[in-house]
Amino acid sequence: MKLIKQTLIASITFLAIFSCTKQKINIATDHPPTPSLPQNPPLVFAGPDMSLELPINSTTISGSYTDPTNDIRKKEWRKISGPDSCIIETKDSLSTRISGLKLGVYQFELSITNGFGLTGKDSVIVVVWDNSHFIQGPVGTNEVTFTNIKWVYPWYSSLEIKNVYNSIPRNKPIKVFVKRDSTNNWIEVLHWSINTITDIYDYFIESRWPDGAGMYSYGSLYISYYGPDTKDTPDVKIQY
Repeated sequence: MKLIKQTLIASITFLAIFSCTKQKINIATDHPPTPSLPQNPPLVFAGPDMSLELPINSTTISGSYTDPTNDIRKKEWRKISGPDSCIIETKDSLSTRISGLKLGVYQFELSITNGFGLTGKDSVIVVVWDNSHFIQGPVGTNEVTFTNIKWVYPWYSSLEIKNVYNSIPRNKPIKVFVKRDSTNNWIEVLHWSINTITDIYDYFIESRWPDGAGMYSYGSLYISYYGPDTKDTPDVKIQY
């Protein structure tokens, strides 16, 4: 009986030691999972594209971003294309003023870098244009005529003379005339800036490079017509 009791005590002691040892082994080898690093850079928006008409030569560009780490280490604006003249006043801010702009197309890039070294980028385009081609003064005796022009409809009903400076010189006063199919008379068309509310026609030369706000062609002359009859193919004459 004594032998059986001693054997039972030894068995219980072994099981207790084995259980504790096993538990210790499990605890020692149960490491917490390694946190995964973010795979995507910050999502950056540099703001909408814009255009300026000289003499305005400065504006403010503002960007934004989203980033799940909420740990942003660097913000930076830089010019990636455009004329040499330009000042970015606060390069390390989401919103900055740019000045000293000249005629042309600028592209500015905003980059955002988080604490994991991931960088997101986006860019905004700033178009600077002018209306200096409209020069008032005496007009010369030279002229060029364009016949049987078809109507186009970018905004108003319009007659389009593409790349007009291939036919007339720059930086000289001009006069523009239109002749409809129903008459032999030439009607003078005024520039839009001196058009009155009673004028049924006006003209302008598109100087917003490169795409004329998405509706017109850069360097083309447009005669806008504010009437209903666009079934004919008029003639256009330019004096310079």
